This record gives sequence, C-alpha cells and structure tokens, in this order.
Amino acid sequence: MVEQGKVTALEYGKATVEIPRKSACDKCGMCLIIPTEQVVRITLDNQVDAKVGDTVELTMGGSYVLIASLITYFVPLVFFALGIILGAVIISELAGIIGGVIFAVIAYVIIALLDKKFKLKRGFAPTITRIIGKGDNNE
Repeated sequence: MVEQGKVTALEYGKATVEIPRKSACDKCGMCLIIPTEQVVRITLDNQVDAKVGDTVELTMGGSYVLIASLITYFVPLVFFALGIILGAVIISELAGIIGGVIFAVIAYVIIALLDKKFKLKRGFAPTITRIIGKGDNNE
C-alpha cells in the first residue's frame, strides 16, 4: 500500500505526516480519528531527512495490511460467535446474545492492548520511503 502525505512537524528524528483521509477510513476506525477529521496524522521515523512542507511517499507492505484487517475484523467475529455458542449451549438463547457481545468487546480490548506491540514491529507501521516534492519553505 502506497500513500502520499505532507510533513507538518519534525521532532527528534521523527516526522509528523498528514495523509488525506480516504473513504475507507469511515469503515476501519483503526487509527481512532475523529469522524469529521479530513486528515490522518501519523508520526514516523524520518529516514529520508524530509523537511516541514515536503510531500512524502509512505509505504506499508500489502501482507501487513491484510494481517491487520484480519486482526481487526475476523478475530472479534470469531469471539462473537464463540460467545453466542457458549452462552446459548450453557444457559439460554438470550445468554448467547449477551455472551456474544461480551466476547466481542473482550476481543477488541485485547486488540487495543496489543496494538502498540504490533505497531512497533517493522512493516505494520508505514515507512517514509522518499520525498516526492519539496515544500515552499525549503531551500
């Protein structure tokens, strides 16, 4: 996956990049941005020595996008189904529905707790690969 963004800030070898929000962002919710926000802000290692105002290319491996999608959507679905089955078999149909919701919430809590660990692994976070255009205030 390749995106373009604009560097808005630099600090301690890191660059904050704003990426225009895509329509897919409405469905994902992975980065927890405000629904009315028009950009996604992310802070990354500045390996290409980009300056404020530069337009940069960001790359994230396609297999990592697939794995992140599976974690985000499939794991809670499995937990939901497991909760329904356990609740319905052990207690009642109503308990199955409640169990499904509780198990889905547990799955999302686990994903949220492990999120930072995954983001630190190479490939799950985008990488600034090159400078596409120099900003107005660069020499």
